[in-house]
Amino acid sequence: MISDKESTENGGFSFWSDSKVIVTGGAGFLGSYVVEKLKQRGTGKIIVPRKENYDLTDVQAIQRLFRDVDIDDRGTIVLHLAALVGGIEANRARPADYFYENLIMGVQLMHEAWKFGVDKFVAIGSICAYPKRSEEHTSELSHMSESRMPSSA
Repeated sequence: MISDKESTENGGFSFWSDSKVIVTGGAGFLGSYVVEKLKQRGTGKIIVPRKENYDLTDVQAIQRLFRDVDIDDRGTIVLHLAALVGGIEANRARPADYFYENLIMGVQLMHEAWKFGVDKFVAIGSICAYPKRSEEHTSELSHMSESRMPSSA
């Protein structure tokens, strides 16, 4: 792994400075952190598609995104963090909707990325799982020894 010291000795991360990175979910909780780190590393171009402009469950919107980004030999990377989210209760109320939208989003995006010649595709996922008797505002550490409820994933 390259340390921060090594990365700045020659004017920054050349890998990142030469890259075009599409961060789906880049305005979300985890994605905004990833975007900030990419900026710190001097990424050449960061694209954060918004749902209002690119519904990632619609293959034509994904194709339009890749055309708009102009995939070229610059080294295009997709970091896929977008997801339909809503917490445990929302997932329990509509599990099929959450499963379908998140699955179709990832599968179509990955397939279109391959068809458009994207260099690298990284899909990142997470789940939320809390004990059966969890208060709304609680510390993560307080749950370390309790039984878990079924996850929302």
